[in-house]
Amino acid sequence: MRQMLESHGTSNAAGYEGIETTLVLKGTNFFPDENQMCGAGAHFDTAAPGFDVTAYSFAHTCPEREPEEAAGFAACGNWLITNNDPDINCDCSLFNDGVLKAGCENFYSLKWDNPVVTYEEVD
Repeated sequence: MRQMLESHGTSNAAGYEGIETTLVLKGTNFFPDENQMCGAGAHFDTAAPGFDVTAYSFAHTCPEREPEEAAGFAACGNWLITNNDPDINCDCSLFNDGVLKAGCENFYSLKWDNPVVTYEEVD
C-alpha cells in the first residue's frame, strides 16, 4: 500500500531543539521480516540521500547503482550515532550530483534525531 503522509516533527538534536517542521512523505507500508521495528507499532523510516545507516539497512544499493556518488551516500550515515554533536559526522558536500546534495542538506537542516512525530494521510 502506498499513501501520502503529512508528518509533523520537532527538531531534537542538541542545540537545535524546538524547531517544528512539516514534511509530506510517500508511505510504502513495507518492512522486511528481518526488521525488528516491524512489530514495534506505528513508525516510518525516512530515506534521505547520505543518511542510510548501513549497519541496519536491508536495501542499501545506492553505491552499486551510482558508484561515483559512493562517498555522498556514506556522508551522514553515522550522524548522531558515533558522536552526539549534531554539527559533525555529516558532509553533504561529498555528493557530486546537485539534487542528491540538496536532498542531503535539506534533511540535515531538520536536525531530526529520531523524534516523536505525528502524521496523517493526505490526498
